Amino acid sequence: MWNSLGCSLRCPEEFDRWSHFEKNAACLGVIVRQKSERRDNSRLLRVVAAVVLIATLYFARVVFIPLALALLVSLLLTPLVVILEKIKLPRVVAISLVVLAVASAIGAMG
Repeated sequence: MWNSLGCSLRCPEEFDRWSHFEKNAACLGVIVRQKSERRDNSRLLRVVAAVVLIATLYFARVVFIPLALALLVSLLLTPLVVILEKIKLPRVVAISLVVLAVASAIGAMG
């Protein structure tokens, strides 16, 4: 591939020849400029990706907050279910008892 200065951007071995020094120096400037533009594009892409991620999390908070609370409650109630299972209650019965106990406690408070 040849640029407007007449140098090949795919042949870095030309940069070692002293007879083409000026021409290659101009090509090197073009290559450095292209790398700088790529770096700027990469930086812009990162900023856009971060903004999209933050916006997605902001609008999805309606789903994520209840999901996080459900995960926290399940982690807190698991030891009670395990204790009831050690008493030889089936898992479904143990879970049902714990859920009923928590619902009763919340109902008694409110």
